[in-house]
Amino acid sequence: MDLRPPKISVNSCCDDPQTAQRPDWARLGKRSLGRETLTEAPSTSEPHSRPAVVVVRPAEPTDLPMLYRSELLYMREIESDHVDNWLQAVDRNLELWTTNLSRARVIDNGCRPAGIMLWMPLPEGVAVLVTLHVLPQFRRQGLGRCLLEQFVSDASASGSSTLNLGVHKNNPARELYELAGFERTHADSEYLYYSMAVPASSSADGSRSLPERPRLRSIAPGSGRA
Repeated sequence: MDLRPPKISVNSCCDDPQTAQRPDWARLGKRSLGRETLTEAPSTSEPHSRPAVVVVRPAEPTDLPMLYRSELLYMREIESDHVDNWLQAVDRNLELWTTNLSRARVIDNGCRPAGIMLWMPLPEGVAVLVTLHVLPQFRRQGLGRCLLEQFVSDASASGSSTLNLGVHKNNPARELYELAGFERTHADSEYLYYSMAVPASSSADGSRSLPERPRLRSIAPGSGRA
């Protein structure tokens, strides 16, 4: 099975999705690329047990088992019919994760990892969200928004001009993307695809800002854990 990322041009996010060049994510080992695995929609009620401080840090090789477990949990929760296919492609997925580990970020709640995000660059200034997962016991605390904001920040700093992602139609986390300003470009039988131009560093109306989040400390790569 060929898991190489498809070529995606900036024009694939044009205003008319019918004429856009659509990425063929359907053949990528049950779409390991570009799907978000936070399986709860953002809570509109006051979250409980919200941590006062959370830390986003660079992922390390020792975080790979958590990434594997998170992906498997997602498959069982959202795409249970395709778990076997996903397991058959796990070697290719592992290659994808290790190749892009420098672009992965882990969010810690105290000393405990609470979630993980990983993205990858594609040609023509496109960045694709590979996965974003928050562990069940830490959901509805704004941590998914923190990781999504980190994706936007990291991809922008790398020079990407367009952010792409896909989410399963049964995953209520799509609301997270829509609230953050991602616009749906097209859909297939199972997935909804979204895109967003990298927001300007200074936005007068703040239209690209994510919702209010917990206080966040980011640790730069190589600086170690706080």
